[in-house]
Amino acid sequence: LFLVATSGGLGWLVVPILQNALSRFGRVLKVAIPEGKKFAFVTFEDARHLDAALLVGSLEIEGCHVKLLPAVKNDRPNNDGPLGHGGFQGNGQGNGGHPGQGGG
Repeated sequence: LFLVATSGGLGWLVVPILQNALSRFGRVLKVAIPEGKKFAFVTFEDARHLDAALLVGSLEIEGCHVKLLPAVKNDRPNNDGPLGHGGFQGNGQGNGGHPGQGGG
């Protein structure tokens, strides 16, 4: 799951806050916030949990409107993004989407 704020500050961009806010959809396995970036990636235990989050589409977290979008697998072998080779990228939708960034 790719998360990006469309309004508000960065108060939502903290691992425990995201784990708590997204646990309503199911067990969160991992939250990755690339250093210096204004977005995050979340991995759920089950694809059904991801689908539930995508169905909602957005949440208000810590006073910020946050879009919930599908992350796209990035298999480029030479991607030396902030989280290593390959990974995921946001789909670039919404304000502040960053396509091509490495992820979790």
